[in-house]
Amino acid sequence: MIKALAFASLFLSTAALCQSNDNGTLQLGAGAWVTLGGTSIKSVFDTSGTIKGSGLGAKVNVGVKAQYGLSEKISLGVIIRREAAIYYTDYTYDNTYFTPTATDVSSAGFSYGTEVKYYLINKNPYNLFANSYLGYYSGNATLKLYNADGNLNGLCYGLGGGFNWYWGYEAGMALDFAFVGQSLSGVPDNAADFDDDTERITKYHIGGIGIYIGLAFIVRFERDLKNPIM
Repeated sequence: MIKALAFASLFLSTAALCQSNDNGTLQLGAGAWVTLGGTSIKSVFDTSGTIKGSGLGAKVNVGVKAQYGLSEKISLGVIIRREAAIYYTDYTYDNTYFTPTATDVSSAGFSYGTEVKYYLINKNPYNLFANSYLGYYSGNATLKLYNADGNLNGLCYGLGGGFNWYWGYEAGMALDFAFVGQSLSGVPDNAADFDDDTERITKYHIGGIGIYIGLAFIVRFERDLKNPIM
């Protein structure tokens, strides 16, 4: 009985001192993210110059991430996401007197990025963090007004925070949010996608800012097996 009480006391004191992130802690996760925000689309035409449009953008991501603890306060990670997005502008097509417009664009592809987390609170079953993200997006695009296909590539970035909660020794959930931005550009695949009497887009650019929120399942592993995370 005395040994059992001593073991329980040692267990509780050790657990109280443990932190959910530390030097050598590896966190792996898989989840889904949604982004909503404003967008701007610039279309460069072969004879009419640049036409600008503004509107809304929405994207859905699913992906995986890994985070490695550099210290008790800081971890560095990578994120790979599969992404689908649509960007809508308030420009419209005039059937009688055609004016070149910034067309709506839909896109699908992958984003790859690095993430730095700073832990504001770092306790045993949970942590609260601020983070920054810098990544690169590569995918295809459809210019909906012209039914033309192309590519879309560029930088994406963000600042935000989140909350990790561990149910047991290793498994838990993560809630993330951030203010994000992007600067993407692309060109049509084939000029023949445009009609002979239609102004042809030679290049397009998509920018904008928004807010994303995500939910992920996460697991963690401690490098020092003699002092496992509890």
